[in-house]
Amino acid sequence: MNLSYPPGPNGGLFGMGNTIHFQADALGFLETVAQRYGDISFFQMGSNSIYLLNHPDLVQEVFVKNAQNLQKPELLKQSNRGYWGDGLTSLEGEIWKTRRRLMQPAFHHQRIAAYAQTIVDCTREMLAGWQLGERVNLDRELLILTARIAARVLFDAELQGYGSATENQKRAGLIPLEEALGEAFTVSQGQGITNIFSLTRLRANPKMEATLHLIQECLTSGEDRGDMLSFLISAKEEFGMPLEPGEIIGEILQMFFAGHHTIPTCLLWLFYSLSQNAEIETLFRGELDQVVGEKRIAVENLKTLVYGQKLVKETLRFYAPNLALVREVVAEITLADYTLPPGTQVWVSPYLLHRDPRNFSNPKRFWPDRFAKENAHHPKYAYLPFGVEPRLCIGNEFSLMQIQLISSTIAQCYRLTLQGEANLVPKAALTIRPDRELLMTVGIADRP
Repeated sequence: MNLSYPPGPNGGLFGMGNTIHFQADALGFLETVAQRYGDISFFQMGSNSIYLLNHPDLVQEVFVKNAQNLQKPELLKQSNRGYWGDGLTSLEGEIWKTRRRLMQPAFHHQRIAAYAQTIVDCTREMLAGWQLGERVNLDRELLILTARIAARVLFDAELQGYGSATENQKRAGLIPLEEALGEAFTVSQGQGITNIFSLTRLRANPKMEATLHLIQECLTSGEDRGDMLSFLISAKEEFGMPLEPGEIIGEILQMFFAGHHTIPTCLLWLFYSLSQNAEIETLFRGELDQVVGEKRIAVENLKTLVYGQKLVKETLRFYAPNLALVREVVAEITLADYTLPPGTQVWVSPYLLHRDPRNFSNPKRFWPDRFAKENAHHPKYAYLPFGVEPRLCIGNEFSLMQIQLISSTIAQCYRLTLQGEANLVPKAALTIRPDRELLMTVGIADRP
């Protein structure tokens, strides 16, 4: 076995220097390593031996061609499980493949298109509570909005205190806001000087009384309400057996919290970008006015809202949701002149790939038209907003639909102007977020 390593920062004992730099500025650390040491580098952080790959061909070689030799590190699986059991994001191997096949029909285009009205309904109800000239905390508003949409789509439920009394009577039940948003769930790796990761996410407490009661009622009644929970209850595995109740709970609760970070964060960056680019905002609004006008936006409009699609794609490029895709090597991989032994980690940073001038021309320019057919020439594995096959996010199409419907509905009604300092700095947490909350003033959406 060739145990020579690619170049990379030494970091001293246990890679402490690397750990300190990473904890202080994760984006800056990875940028520095890639710039100094090239497309494949190696460094130590605590007990972790890490290979950083920064080229689309290397992504394909390791994450696609050698996918069977990788798995998610236990830390990430623990974070996805939270207080609950396994689901698609924390399963591996044949069990994962079987579950993926079982889940795929739930995300077919026709099924998720049926949820478009729910997305627009919830967004318009949020906007009905806004006033011209009011300053809104867009972080908070979007977090609640996506939680409401998740409750409707997954459980046919509503959050307590939201929606109308008449509408709520049609729902399967009500979920308290604190259960939908959750409380801190933290999982750490290592102790003392080897503690490099501490993942804290919004996660409901172990009781989840209202939500679990709602799930149990649906399990008992078997009523199909057209939601994801009903699909899971009726779905059969390849050998004809339904999922066990514990498997259903683990799966549905992982889905419940999956969009609470990525979708609101993308929308924050999108409206921030519009507030800083008058020409792009004019093009976006002009297309909306031409295609939809004052009518209610429908899922059928999305194919025609071509500039809106490009705006979402560029937001996901310029402000990549994930700092890094992280995998653990479980069987030896040969890569170029190096051997990646079991137990080491492989990292790929979509943020770095998306901002590499070899992959995208003038990458520091926010330019939606780079995704026009005549301009879209980037390498296949250079654009990874939803990960990479075979573990590409199963809900990617649904997420894109949500982002476009929500952003278009808001832009139809209002123009949002950023308050405070205009320069927002991307900061890595569970997602790459702005370094402060977005306070926006609600203004009139003038017709272009």
